[in-house]
Amino acid sequence: MVNPANLISSARNAFRTATIIFFGVLLLSLLRALVNSMRADRAHFDWDVAFRFSLFVGFVSFLVVLAWYLMTSARAQPAIDILSREISLADRSATPLWGFLAMEYYWFVMNRIFLVFISPEGLYGWQAQGPATSANRSQLATYQRMLGDVEFMRNRTAIGDLSRLPGGFFLSRSEIASVETDDRREWGLAGIQHTGRIHVHLVSGEKREFIILGKVIPDRVRSKIVSALTN
Repeated sequence: MVNPANLISSARNAFRTATIIFFGVLLLSLLRALVNSMRADRAHFDWDVAFRFSLFVGFVSFLVVLAWYLMTSARAQPAIDILSREISLADRSATPLWGFLAMEYYWFVMNRIFLVFISPEGLYGWQAQGPATSANRSQLATYQRMLGDVEFMRNRTAIGDLSRLPGGFFLSRSEIASVETDDRREWGLAGIQHTGRIHVHLVSGEKREFIILGKVIPDRVRSKIVSALTN
Protein backbone atom coordinates (compact mmCIF):
# COMPACT_ATOMS: atom_id res chain seq x y z
CA MET A 1 0.00 0.00 0.00
CA VAL A 2 1.32 3.45 -0.97
CA ASN A 3 1.94 5.82 1.91
CA PRO A 4 -0.33 8.88 1.31
CA ALA A 5 2.38 11.27 2.50
CA ASN A 6 4.90 9.72 0.09
CA LEU A 7 2.36 9.85 -2.73
CA ILE A 8 1.66 13.55 -2.18
CA SER A 9 5.35 14.41 -1.90
CA SER A 10 6.21 12.36 -4.99
CA ALA A 11 3.37 13.90 -6.99
CA ARG A 12 4.46 17.40 -5.99
CA ASN A 13 8.06 16.77 -7.06
CA ALA A 14 6.96 15.08 -10.29
CA PHE A 15 4.65 18.02 -11.11
CA ARG A 16 7.49 20.48 -10.53
CA THR A 17 9.75 18.53 -12.89
CA ALA A 18 7.01 18.13 -15.51
CA THR A 19 6.28 21.87 -15.39
CA ILE A 20 9.93 22.69 -16.08
CA ILE A 21 9.97 20.24 -18.98
CA PHE A 22 6.68 21.63 -20.37
CA PHE A 23 7.96 25.21 -20.46
CA GLY A 24 11.34 24.02 -21.74
CA VAL A 25 9.78 22.26 -24.72
CA LEU A 26 7.50 25.25 -25.37
CA LEU A 27 10.47 27.61 -25.25
CA LEU A 28 12.42 25.45 -27.70
CA SER A 29 9.43 25.51 -30.04
CA LEU A 30 9.37 29.29 -29.82
CA LEU A 31 13.10 29.57 -30.51
CA ARG A 32 12.72 27.27 -33.47
CA ALA A 33 9.89 29.46 -34.80
CA LEU A 34 12.08 32.57 -34.46
CA VAL A 35 14.93 30.90 -36.34
CA ASN A 36 12.57 29.74 -39.08
CA SER A 37 11.12 33.25 -39.40
CA MET A 38 14.53 34.46 -40.56
CA ARG A 39 14.61 32.00 -43.43
CA ALA A 40 13.07 32.71 -46.80
CA ASP A 41 11.51 29.26 -46.96
CA ARG A 42 10.06 29.49 -43.44
CA ALA A 43 7.21 27.12 -42.61
CA HIS A 44 4.02 28.18 -40.87
CA PHE A 45 4.29 27.88 -37.07
CA ASP A 46 1.26 26.43 -35.33
CA TRP A 47 1.04 27.55 -31.69
CA ASP A 48 -1.78 25.12 -30.97
CA VAL A 49 0.31 22.14 -32.10
CA ALA A 50 3.33 23.39 -30.12
CA PHE A 51 1.23 23.82 -26.97
CA ARG A 52 -0.38 20.39 -27.32
CA PHE A 53 2.98 18.72 -27.95
CA SER A 54 4.56 20.45 -24.92
CA LEU A 55 1.60 19.45 -22.77
CA PHE A 56 1.90 15.83 -23.92
CA VAL A 57 5.63 15.72 -23.18
CA GLY A 58 5.04 17.32 -19.78
CA PHE A 59 2.30 14.82 -18.93
CA VAL A 60 4.43 11.82 -19.93
CA SER A 61 7.32 13.28 -17.90
CA PHE A 62 5.03 13.64 -14.89
CA LEU A 63 4.03 9.95 -15.07
CA VAL A 64 7.61 8.75 -15.53
CA VAL A 65 9.03 10.89 -12.72
CA LEU A 66 6.14 10.01 -10.39
CA ALA A 67 6.71 6.29 -10.99
CA TRP A 68 10.42 6.74 -10.34
CA TYR A 69 9.82 8.62 -7.07
CA LEU A 70 7.31 6.00 -5.87
CA MET A 71 9.67 3.12 -6.69
CA THR A 72 12.51 4.90 -4.91
CA SER A 73 10.29 5.49 -1.89
CA ALA A 74 9.17 1.85 -1.84
CA ARG A 75 12.78 0.67 -1.95
CA ALA A 76 13.73 2.99 0.92
CA GLN A 77 10.83 1.96 3.17
CA PRO A 78 12.46 -1.23 4.63
CA ALA A 79 15.49 0.79 5.74
CA ILE A 80 13.23 3.48 7.21
CA ASP A 81 11.36 0.79 9.17
CA ILE A 82 14.63 -0.56 10.59
CA LEU A 83 15.92 2.89 11.53
CA SER A 84 12.59 3.78 13.15
CA ARG A 85 12.55 0.83 15.54
CA GLU A 86 13.03 1.34 19.25
CA ILE A 87 16.52 0.35 20.41
CA SER A 88 16.34 -2.27 23.15
CA LEU A 89 19.09 -2.98 25.66
CA ALA A 90 19.78 -6.25 23.86
CA ASP A 91 20.38 -4.34 20.61
CA ARG A 92 22.88 -1.95 22.21
CA SER A 93 26.55 -2.93 22.19
CA ALA A 94 28.88 -1.56 24.81
CA THR A 95 31.20 -0.01 22.24
CA PRO A 96 29.97 1.83 19.14
CA LEU A 97 31.20 0.57 15.79
CA TRP A 98 33.28 2.73 13.48
CA GLY A 99 32.31 3.25 9.86
CA PHE A 100 32.88 5.19 6.68
CA LEU A 101 30.94 6.36 3.65
CA ALA A 102 32.05 4.88 0.36
CA MET A 103 31.16 4.51 -3.28
CA GLU A 104 31.65 1.35 -5.33
CA TYR A 105 31.51 0.99 -9.10
CA TYR A 106 29.75 -1.92 -10.79
CA TRP A 107 28.99 -2.75 -14.42
CA PHE A 108 31.94 -0.46 -15.30
CA VAL A 109 30.01 2.84 -15.19
CA MET A 110 27.29 2.45 -12.53
CA ASN A 111 27.95 3.23 -8.88
CA ARG A 112 26.28 2.86 -5.50
CA ILE A 113 26.72 4.41 -2.07
CA PHE A 114 27.49 2.31 1.01
CA LEU A 115 27.75 2.90 4.70
CA VAL A 116 30.45 0.40 5.70
CA PHE A 117 30.58 -0.61 9.37
CA ILE A 118 33.73 -2.13 10.86
CA SER A 119 33.20 -4.79 13.54
CA PRO A 120 35.34 -7.56 15.05
CA GLU A 121 33.34 -10.15 13.13
CA GLY A 122 33.80 -8.44 9.77
CA LEU A 123 32.54 -5.64 7.55
CA TYR A 124 28.86 -4.80 7.25
CA GLY A 125 27.74 -2.82 4.21
CA TRP A 126 24.40 -1.07 3.76
CA GLN A 127 23.61 0.14 0.26
CA ALA A 128 22.16 3.48 1.25
CA GLN A 129 21.39 4.71 -2.26
CA GLY A 130 22.21 4.43 -5.92
CA PRO A 131 24.43 6.64 -8.06
CA ALA A 132 26.34 9.48 -6.42
CA THR A 133 25.89 12.87 -8.09
CA SER A 134 26.59 16.45 -7.11
CA ALA A 135 22.82 16.84 -6.64
CA ASN A 136 22.70 14.49 -3.64
CA ARG A 137 25.44 16.06 -1.51
CA SER A 138 22.94 16.91 1.23
CA GLN A 139 21.91 13.25 1.33
CA LEU A 140 25.55 12.22 1.71
CA ALA A 141 25.90 14.70 4.60
CA THR A 142 22.95 12.94 6.30
CA TYR A 143 24.79 9.61 6.07
CA GLN A 144 27.93 11.21 7.51
CA ARG A 145 25.90 12.38 10.50
CA MET A 146 24.55 8.85 10.96
CA LEU A 147 28.12 7.56 11.22
CA GLY A 148 28.73 10.11 13.98
CA ASP A 149 25.58 9.12 15.91
CA VAL A 150 26.84 7.08 18.85
CA GLU A 151 23.45 5.53 19.63
CA PHE A 152 23.00 4.38 16.05
CA MET A 153 26.55 3.02 15.83
CA ARG A 154 25.88 0.96 18.99
CA ASN A 155 22.77 -0.60 17.44
CA ARG A 156 24.35 -3.80 16.10
CA THR A 157 20.98 -5.40 15.35
CA ALA A 158 19.89 -2.52 13.09
CA ILE A 159 23.27 -2.47 11.34
CA GLY A 160 23.06 -6.21 10.70
CA ASP A 161 19.51 -5.88 9.36
CA LEU A 162 20.51 -3.00 7.07
CA SER A 163 23.33 -5.08 5.61
CA ARG A 164 20.84 -7.82 4.70
CA LEU A 165 18.70 -5.49 2.61
CA PRO A 166 19.04 -5.77 -1.21
CA GLY A 167 22.48 -4.62 -2.33
CA GLY A 168 24.02 -4.93 1.15
CA PHE A 169 26.80 -7.26 2.18
CA PHE A 170 28.65 -8.84 5.08
CA LEU A 171 32.31 -9.84 4.72
CA SER A 172 33.33 -12.02 7.65
CA ARG A 173 36.85 -11.76 9.04
CA SER A 174 37.58 -15.27 7.74
CA GLU A 175 36.77 -14.12 4.18
CA ILE A 176 39.14 -11.14 4.25
CA ALA A 177 42.70 -11.89 3.17
CA SER A 178 44.17 -8.38 3.19
CA VAL A 179 43.32 -4.69 3.02
CA GLU A 180 45.21 -2.11 0.98
CA THR A 181 44.78 1.61 0.24
CA ASP A 182 45.77 4.18 -2.34
CA ASP A 183 45.16 7.91 -2.76
CA ARG A 184 43.98 7.88 -6.38
CA ARG A 185 41.17 10.35 -7.04
CA GLU A 186 38.12 9.67 -9.23
CA TRP A 187 37.74 12.32 -11.93
CA GLY A 188 34.04 11.57 -12.57
CA LEU A 189 32.66 12.33 -9.08
CA ALA A 190 31.27 15.76 -10.01
CA GLY A 191 33.03 17.58 -7.18
CA ILE A 192 32.00 15.18 -4.40
CA GLN A 193 34.75 15.15 -1.77
CA HIS A 194 36.75 11.92 -1.57
CA THR A 195 40.20 11.01 -0.31
CA GLY A 196 41.21 7.77 -2.01
CA ARG A 197 40.35 4.09 -2.16
CA ILE A 198 40.42 1.01 -0.02
CA HIS A 199 40.85 -2.45 -1.53
CA VAL A 200 39.49 -5.44 0.37
CA HIS A 201 41.05 -8.64 -0.98
CA LEU A 202 39.10 -11.80 -0.23
CA VAL A 203 40.34 -15.34 0.32
CA SER A 204 38.32 -16.39 -2.74
CA GLY A 205 40.50 -14.17 -4.93
CA GLU A 206 37.80 -11.53 -5.43
CA LYS A 207 38.29 -7.88 -4.50
CA ARG A 208 35.96 -5.09 -3.34
CA GLU A 209 37.19 -1.59 -4.15
CA PHE A 210 35.60 1.33 -2.32
CA ILE A 211 36.15 5.05 -2.99
CA ILE A 212 36.12 6.77 0.41
CA LEU A 213 33.79 9.78 0.48
CA GLY A 214 34.29 12.72 2.80
CA LYS A 215 37.48 13.69 4.62
CA VAL A 216 38.49 10.32 6.11
CA ILE A 217 42.06 9.33 5.22
CA PRO A 218 42.30 5.86 3.55
CA ASP A 219 45.15 4.73 5.84
CA ARG A 220 42.98 5.47 8.87
CA VAL A 221 40.20 3.30 7.44
CA ARG A 222 42.68 0.48 6.83
CA SER A 223 44.06 0.84 10.35
CA LYS A 224 40.54 0.61 11.83
CA ILE A 225 39.74 -2.52 9.81
CA VAL A 226 42.99 -4.29 10.63
CA SER A 227 42.69 -3.38 14.30
CA ALA A 228 39.12 -4.62 14.54
CA LEU A 229 39.76 -7.89 12.71
CA THR A 230 42.93 -8.82 14.59
CA ASN A 231 41.71 -8.14 18.14
